[in-house]
Amino acid sequence: MRRWLIVLGILLTIAVAGGALAVYSFNRSGKFRVVGGSPSNKSTNVPPENTITLVFSQDLDTNQAQTFLQTSPSQLFVMELQKNKLVLTPAKPLQEKSQYLISINNIRSTQGQQTSTSILFTTGVNNSPRAQFIRLLPFSGSDFNIFYNENLDGFTVQISTKSMDQAKAQALQYFRDNNVDPNKQRIDFQQLRYLQGKGAPPPN
Repeated sequence: MRRWLIVLGILLTIAVAGGALAVYSFNRSGKFRVVGGSPSNKSTNVPPENTITLVFSQDLDTNQAQTFLQTSPSQLFVMELQKNKLVLTPAKPLQEKSQYLISINNIRSTQGQQTSTSILFTTGVNNSPRAQFIRLLPFSGSDFNIFYNENLDGFTVQISTKSMDQAKAQALQYFRDNNVDPNKQRIDFQQLRYLQGKGAPPPN
């Protein structure tokens, strides 16, 4: 099994009046073809954090270049070839209530055959504990504040007391209380310093 982290380029944008459908365009010209996968045909409300899986009729060639995959809009995925399965895991959750087109062009099997397919689907609302936690932000407490940085897909914790270690522990517990593992998050801790007297910062 080979794992690649790739940035998928923009192929094209498709709008479907009255909503979007998930569509598999199977190439059945040869024995090597798509025989299943998730999301299913005509899917809507696909959870943005879900993996995307395609099942093929033959095992996949793990030595082929990863250029067979394109998406619109551009999205970062971790890609795995697991015998006869192609598994795409979003590096971060997809945008909510958005259309995604994933195209696979001339993917090759271990028997040397090639096939192509495309998937069009619409995401729903992300109801994961992390997504629900982000909706609560910004959070302002007596000793710390928490903000979400969408560009970095991470969090900033501002400590507003001299007791850095104690406030940091409280902030991490706040993540846990909301069912979010802080050890799996990107968290930037900042200690606020206030001017006193003639502009001098408080002593450490």
